[in-house]
Amino acid sequence: MDSYLYKMDATLTDPSNSNYYGLWVNQGSSTTTPLSMNSGYMIYYPGDCTLYVFEGKLNTGFFSPSVSYGGDYTFNLVPNPYPSAINWGASSGWTKTNVGGTAWIWSSESGNYTALSGVSYVPMGQGFIVMTSDSSPVLSMDNTVCVHNTTTFYKDGELSANRLTLSASSNNYYDETVVTFDDNASTGFDLQLDGFKLNGLEEAPQLWTRAGDLRLCVNALPLTSSSIIIPVDFKTTYCGQVKLGAKGLESFDPSLPIRLRDKITGSLIDLRQQAEYTFSHDPATTSSRFDLLLGNPDGIGESSSNDGRMWISGNSVYFRVPALHGQTALLEIFNIIGQKLYTRQFSPDNITSINPALSGIIIVRLTAGSNVVTTRGTIIQ
Repeated sequence: MDSYLYKMDATLTDPSNSNYYGLWVNQGSSTTTPLSMNSGYMIYYPGDCTLYVFEGKLNTGFFSPSVSYGGDYTFNLVPNPYPSAINWGASSGWTKTNVGGTAWIWSSESGNYTALSGVSYVPMGQGFIVMTSDSSPVLSMDNTVCVHNTTTFYKDGELSANRLTLSASSNNYYDETVVTFDDNASTGFDLQLDGFKLNGLEEAPQLWTRAGDLRLCVNALPLTSSSIIIPVDFKTTYCGQVKLGAKGLESFDPSLPIRLRDKITGSLIDLRQQAEYTFSHDPATTSSRFDLLLGNPDGIGESSSNDGRMWISGNSVYFRVPALHGQTALLEIFNIIGQKLYTRQFSPDNITSINPALSGIIIVRLTAGSNVVTTRGTIIQ
């Protein structure tokens, strides 16, 4: 029939990341392979589309698919068993014990795994991936999660507050990464709020942010009144033009500046004025190319010195202060109640960034003689 059947084996580790369990396994060419009603399967067909017909009694009521835990972060493919779409973000009807709050589906159109986070609809007959994080995981659902719409593929739900989606398009593929702010979030990995970035096709664009060393496609951060810089990574084996886009800008306070910095070209894009940015990509370029800036985290409008800039990105403090050339500067870092957390003397001629091994909201002051540069932001470890 020119098609191939796969299942996801949660006992096998990903060769590219030993902390990830769950690999696609070919089920062979037999047309009589028994299929479990509690598991999800993927059908791969390289040729023309084929219509598959399933016969039997339609599912209704309680359903608990088979999920297991292999270690660290384990991925399981499960089915939507109902004759309707289901809402992954439904407020009732789900039991997710030791199961993460983000799910994924494979999108051949984008060449990537699409994240299901919050109100997200999975159509009838579509399998989706969930992540288990500890032993004895349980996933179950009932009719409460069912919805009645005409979606034939994954669909986003209604707009959420303080939720920004960045997209990258190239080579007829695309990818998305989400940054959202939540009272219950931390700067680290939050099982119910964050989602891992799963690798798509090498020739498709790959876009992600980070929580420490973890790559995320959904990054929930704590609500803060401080400015913040969020590093954004990008890679693809494709060489050529790439278009970045932003949506969800209207979900933030309209007075909040939201900008994108291209660290290779030096371009600073005001996303509220220009929601798309096109750049040339070379596969040899570092993936750490962009910063997403919310507020004024780079010191613009905050510095008492007109000849210097200082900003926070990821877990480091960066500075470019020509006025301090040849001088010894004092760097001081405080928490939001004024307690000094870190101090260091150095020459800005030789050092342009430091990692103070801190996390959370900080205030940074750089002093040399009468020159003072200050900034405020969030360190993400």
